[in-house]
Amino acid sequence: MNNKLIFTAFIVLALLCQLRVVGQKFNAKQTFINAQKHIQLGELNDAIEDLLLYYKNDSTNSNVNYLLGLCYYKTDATKKQCIPYLLKVSEVNPTYVESVVKEKKGSPETYWLLALSQYKNSLFDDALSSLEKYKEFVANNEERKKDAEKMTK
Repeated sequence: MNNKLIFTAFIVLALLCQLRVVGQKFNAKQTFINAQKHIQLGELNDAIEDLLLYYKNDSTNSNVNYLLGLCYYKTDATKKQCIPYLLKVSEVNPTYVESVVKEKKGSPETYWLLALSQYKNSLFDDALSSLEKYKEFVANNEERKKDAEKMTK
């Protein structure tokens, strides 16, 4: 009898825990903050998990796409995984600040990472096109402009 009671109590407790998790709402702000924390600590795989959760709830956020692309760029030797996310960055903010929760646009560095990734994967025409977009954003930054020029030679 005691075993049945303990087993039943265990099942009820497990179901209540499961209902609690399922009933929780997605918190965009907290998910983004957690991802930023992981990025700053170099815990890129954990950041990817948080960013993918955010992405499942809002795949149009250019900042999230940029950050996913950035994390995949840093963790994937082939650089293939970052390309789809970097291509989805539809809006870029020239004065981008990475850790701002309300930032919905991506960084101009999107085009640099995209060009490097495309080049690494032998997508040379696409890489040149991404570099041209990148140059538009770094026209006033001589060092970054030189980096882009070197890659086109």
